[in-house]
Amino acid sequence: MQPMRSRLRSGADLHNGEPDHRHIPYIVDSDGNRIPINISTALLHDAEGLVIGGAETLRDLSEVEILRQ
Repeated sequence: MQPMRSRLRSGADLHNGEPDHRHIPYIVDSDGNRIPINISTALLHDAEGLVIGGAETLRDLSEVEILRQ
């Protein structure tokens, strides 16, 4: 099994280490609407290469979902 940092970097499912393309994650806005998103993660390293943190970016996929329909 891959180390946790490798799985996070690759966007893999933490249970089996494989990317999960079956489900599109979503967030809920203040009106209760579900907004489909894409999540990207990256590890932050210090000068010695040690992991000191992480960053996560959420991208709104609403337009993509409209085009799919």
